[in-house]
Amino acid sequence: MPLQYKGVEIFNTLVYSKELEQAGFSRDQAEATINVFFKFMEYNFATKTDIAEANDHTKSRVTEASTELKTEMNKLRAEI
Repeated sequence: MPLQYKGVEIFNTLVYSKELEQAGFSRDQAEATINVFFKFMEYNFATKTDIAEANDHTKSRVTEASTELKTEMNKLRAEI
């Protein structure tokens, strides 16, 4: 059964390493596989901070676009 911390499943390296060994991997192969997976996660998974920063950036851009749209609409109204 997977470990959980604050409702989030934790990747238990010891359990998965043993599973790989039981499937025929040597200890070195199992450890290397786990290490590659963690390196992949480190560079490809978003952290809470990454998501918060992206959210802030998106909100900022939406606000800017809204302001620009209102300005353009006011210019068009003035021309009419």
